[in-house]
Amino acid sequence: MTLDQLLNQEQQYTKRENLADTLGKITYSLFIGTGVDYFQAGLRGLEIVAARGTATAINTVTGTPYARWRREWYKFTNTSEESSRVRKSLVELAAFNTFETYTYGICAGIGSIVSSGTVDFEKITDGIAGLFYLSPFIGPTMGWWLNLTCRALRVRTVAERASET
Repeated sequence: MTLDQLLNQEQQYTKRENLADTLGKITYSLFIGTGVDYFQAGLRGLEIVAARGTATAINTVTGTPYARWRREWYKFTNTSEESSRVRKSLVELAAFNTFETYTYGICAGIGSIVSSGTVDFEKITDGIAGLFYLSPFIGPTMGWWLNLTCRALRVRTVAERASET
């Protein structure tokens, strides 16, 4: 195998990793985010459609940066695939709370503007608070889902990428 072939293969692998990260984030957000929108933020009908549409657009852009954020948390805490489930869950929780809660607030705000023409700060803060309270469940399960998506697309998980760099 030539150097050019090796470099091209690595670029393709990175593209597939980015695809897995983004696809996993979008699909998880559609399922879990709809529930948070409805039950915690009090959004209904078109508000949910607008919030999830906004979230999908934002997740398309933030899928790879979130994976890099998670990787840095794994590196910072010296956590790997071989680490305990509790340790990995705590890393996922920290990454989630320091990235996703803010992203959710932006999505809920845009959904509020699109549906009602105004920013309903009470609904946004209720949604962010609810997401934070639910984060011990959502953060680790989102990490699990993102890893599952990586494995389904036959690319390295974030923990594996962190161990290699």
